Amino acid sequence: MPVIIAPLIAALGISFRWVIATAIGMLVVRIVIALGVGIVTFKGLDFALDYFIQFLQDGMGGIGADLGSILGRMGVDVGMSMILGAFAAAAAVKAATGSMRKLVMRG
Repeated sequence: MPVIIAPLIAALGISFRWVIATAIGMLVVRIVIALGVGIVTFKGLDFALDYFIQFLQDGMGGIGADLGSILGRMGVDVGMSMILGAFAAAAAVKAATGSMRKLVMRG
């Protein structure tokens, strides 16, 4: 009886190793693709948001010294950078997980 069971167990061990190797390979490929999509999305949005921040800073140049000083003390520029950075990071995470159907900002 052990003579019949031993080759069967050996065959199952080989197929089990093949299944594990295939699953790990597919998992690695999915992780690399998700990271790549996330990085590209983040870099693209970061570039667009840098342009938008520059546009806002240029627009704030004409508001006057007093109002600019008040807004600077309030930290409006830092707050806008935080909000836009969080938006870019959230979009990158959504793109990496594949749940980004369309980009919608709700206010």
